[in-house]
Amino acid sequence: MSEIKIKQIVYTSTSLSNATAIKKYLSNKFSQKQVDHFFSLLQSFESVVISYPKLYPKTTKKKM
Repeated sequence: MSEIKIKQIVYTSTSLSNATAIKKYLSNKFSQKQVDHFFSLLQSFESVVISYPKLYPKTTKKKM
């Protein structure tokens, strides 16, 4: 039987920091419903990347 590999997205500390700043900005400018919708769209995008990783190239930058 073939082994199933579970893929995951790895974020840099800079990416996580940016996501936090974006969430804070959105929370100040938009309703919670709109913020939740944005992050739902982001999760959908992550699912696509996990399902079709070759659509988006890996970064060549080193982790910080």
